Amino acid sequence: MKRIMNKQNSLDKLDINYLKSKVLDESVNAIAIIDLTWDLIYVNKSFLKFWHYNNFKEVIGQNALKFGGDKERSRTILSKIVATGYSIGEHRFKTREGNIFLGQMSGTLIKNSQNEPICILLEFVDVTERKLIEQKLMESEEKFRNIASQSLMGIGIAQDGLIKYANETLAKITGYSTKEIMNWSENEFLKLIHPEELEFVGGQAKKKQLGEEDIVRNYQFRMITKTGEVKWIDNYSLSTLYEGEFADFVTWIDITDRRKAEAKLKESEIRYREAFNRTTFYKDLITHDMNNILQVIQLTLDVSSLDRNISLALKESLESIKNQVLRGSKLISNVQKLSQLEESQELLKNVDIYDVLKDSINFLKKSFALKKINVKVDTPREDYLVNANNILREVFENILINAVKYNENSQVEIIIKFSEERKAEINYIKLEFMDNGRGIPDSRKKIIFHKGFLEEKQSEGMGIGLTLVKKAIETYNGQIWMEDRITGDYSEGSNFIILIPEAVSKSEVR
Repeated sequence: MKRIMNKQNSLDKLDINYLKSKVLDESVNAIAIIDLTWDLIYVNKSFLKFWHYNNFKEVIGQNALKFGGDKERSRTILSKIVATGYSIGEHRFKTREGNIFLGQMSGTLIKNSQNEPICILLEFVDVTERKLIEQKLMESEEKFRNIASQSLMGIGIAQDGLIKYANETLAKITGYSTKEIMNWSENEFLKLIHPEELEFVGGQAKKKQLGEEDIVRNYQFRMITKTGEVKWIDNYSLSTLYEGEFADFVTWIDITDRRKAEAKLKESEIRYREAFNRTTFYKDLITHDMNNILQVIQLTLDVSSLDRNISLALKESLESIKNQVLRGSKLISNVQKLSQLEESQELLKNVDIYDVLKDSINFLKKSFALKKINVKVDTPREDYLVNANNILREVFENILINAVKYNENSQVEIIIKFSEERKAEINYIKLEFMDNGRGIPDSRKKIIFHKGFLEEKQSEGMGIGLTLVKKAIETYNGQIWMEDRITGDYSEGSNFIILIPEAVSKSEVR
């Protein structure tokens, strides 16, 4: 009771007329009072600001029609206020400089205690900026609808469980019309989701409605169309504002055909892998059996060679057969290794190229024990490291064996020269294998490394050794080619040149 009495005492102390005048004077809206002849008898500060006047004297006494953008329309509006007592609407107004702006005006007819009209109270709000924003929003919405209507993606806007917008592509994907989609009740869109996907997709939709943050924006799921067809959808969503409220902007892409193609490709890959495994099995089986056969022949030859009573001619024949068995075994090994190189790149590691070369030279001399072979290695150092694998030895042995096989001289001369070369900012180890054999004509230099190239049938050439050599060198990111030992005269022997990128030195490895 005491509080109520204190409030009443506070009200009694207020000067209501003063308060009313301050409300009018300090209002952010432009306020004017005109008499019944429509002359201004009062304006507030905001009125001067709206119409760009400096003081009240310039305005008071002026006719209100002067401030309208269209005098006839202004006259009609003021007459309506007098006749009906009230009017509100948007109108065009003109500033002191003659510039037109858009405003909302409300007018109220003021009467005295005898209910006689005495003046009109006008209030103005500048809506130019608001109208520009509305126009931009309309234009933006129109652009969105134009883009969305032509999009190959299904586009929808969901808000509070309702579909507020759907383009024709979305309708085509689902089998429903856009009208049907936008007339669905709250969360009715979930009937599109395949039962096995409903828990995840429905959970994501619920999280979005609750404004939770741990949402998966992009995922794939199965949906069911109006006709019951199952489709795969690539879904992407993000939050947006729609009509002033948060909404979910969703795009759908029908990836059913892609998923079917992927499934077929996977089936094809499985069938290919099965066929590949069968081929590999047969290849390994043949390799194993051929090696067994050659080993039996080799063992027979070794036993026969122990007989001291055999003639020299037979001994030479046995030695010849032994060499052929050796070469046959080498061919099988090369075919197998070439196949491995084509199927997968063997893991490379640091290899000491000089050590590998020494082992290859020792193998060469043992393989051709009856031949006079002189191998000279010209190298400034013995610690060259490259990134390679155990097939590097096969590379060297192939080149060295060819230098002996295709050489009719009484003594085979082979010079192996080491050097270093830099190309395209890469440091290479360069090896040159120079022999005094019969050489290779220019017309055949370009094809000797080709897969399927064989020596003439009447020669003792056999196998695909140089194909393996080239394939292995390329695996090391290196290069190989051949030249004449003496430029312009192939009959003076060959020069096989190899470039392999250098790895770190031994000291660095330690």
